[in-house]
Amino acid sequence: MTLGGAVLFVSIFSLTLLMVDYALYNDIKNINRDLHSLSDRIKIVFFILVNVVFVGLIIEVILIYYKIDFFK
Repeated sequence: MTLGGAVLFVSIFSLTLLMVDYALYNDIKNINRDLHSLSDRIKIVFFILVNVVFVGLIIEVILIYYKIDFFK
């Protein structure tokens, strides 16, 4: 995989996850405030955090694989 292909993959994957996260965030605002919805909110927030960490890990792997150093 070339660097351009890796960047394209990560950008498309990240945008897809961000769209999913935004849809889930809108669902959080629309959930009724009862005791059952609290666990749903925790699950959705946990899913969003896992997505952010996952995208960050993919970006880090690409940076390490292509030996890109921004702090030269």
